[in-house]
Amino acid sequence: KFQTALYSSGWSPKHERLVVGGLRKMYTLQVRLVKDEWEIAVHNTFEDHTDFISTIICTPAGRVFSCGYDGVICAYELNVEDRLVLMSAGDNQAKAVCHTGAITCSSFDIETQTP
Repeated sequence: KFQTALYSSGWSPKHERLVVGGLRKMYTLQVRLVKDEWEIAVHNTFEDHTDFISTIICTPAGRVFSCGYDGVICAYELNVEDRLVLMSAGDNQAKAVCHTGAITCSSFDIETQTP
């Protein structure tokens, strides 16, 4: 179904969506159990990275962060249509090249609610 291997995943309890990432693309999936069979539907597709997405963090508040081999960190949040969108921070989007090399891991601090 996907034309790339998927290297990262996260569960967003607020959105009730599975978030997965591969080469340059991140998908949010609606997963439902219908008559003893799992149905999976792509809800959103994002192409904000230029290389593999290595980690995805889904916070209890509903934000989603993705990090990649391109050195980029992206932050997403819900919009009024209940869809994930790239967050905006002033005139700049919440997408930043943070490293010259690959970002291979990330974590979330549950006590401070920060990645």
